[in-house]
Amino acid sequence: MPIAAALIAAGYATGDYDLQINRHISNYDDVPAPSRLYQFPIEYFSPNLDGIEGLYLSHPGLADFPFVKRVSEAIGLPIDARAEDEFGRPFCDLAEWWHAVDLMDDKNWRHLMDTQHLTTRDDLLNALSFHLETGDIKTSTARTILGMLGQLEPIDRSVTAILGDGISPWLINIGGNGKPVKCPKDWALNVKRFDNAAWMLIHGIEDGWLHMPKSKHLSLTAKAVSARAEMQIGQY
Repeated sequence: MPIAAALIAAGYATGDYDLQINRHISNYDDVPAPSRLYQFPIEYFSPNLDGIEGLYLSHPGLADFPFVKRVSEAIGLPIDARAEDEFGRPFCDLAEWWHAVDLMDDKNWRHLMDTQHLTTRDDLLNALSFHLETGDIKTSTARTILGMLGQLEPIDRSVTAILGDGISPWLINIGGNGKPVKCPKDWALNVKRFDNAAWMLIHGIEDGWLHMPKSKHLSLTAKAVSARAEMQIGQY
């Protein structure tokens, strides 16, 4: 029996169209934390993608996940890991990012750090800086995570990065309604991706270079704007 037919017969898909569009087999009942990696642990490949119908783990670390075992038993087929997607990219890249960015907050970070094998160090660092920008994680928690990752604190308290190319600020002069803002004052930081980006944001908050406006996205303070202007650092 084709894999698609077996999944439909077992109730894991509503039809061929569902599988073609969604590709992932949805897990609604066995999610230990709100990570899309847990919610979509299996990916379906139709013959249209690379000529061979297949069912693959979103991450090799989910081989013993209860939902994966139930699906495998229901259709009578193994669900294996895959090295690359149909474009030749690492198969797990997106799922590893999902896990890091979905769980990097004050509620779920401990589970995330206990399941680091399901993501990467780079994804953890990038997710941490992302959620510091949006205020979803406290600086004290971020400090603990960086310590667990062995990411040493810059001795200059990130002044070089804050006043240099660690950010490329852009003044936000268009509102959410698409209309010009009369008195723009919030800045999009455009944080550079580098290992110490999270430290830079922590120091920026602690030392008064950055603040959280009503828009709930970190912005430059007047102190930072003035200092960057004096140094003739690019900001737009």
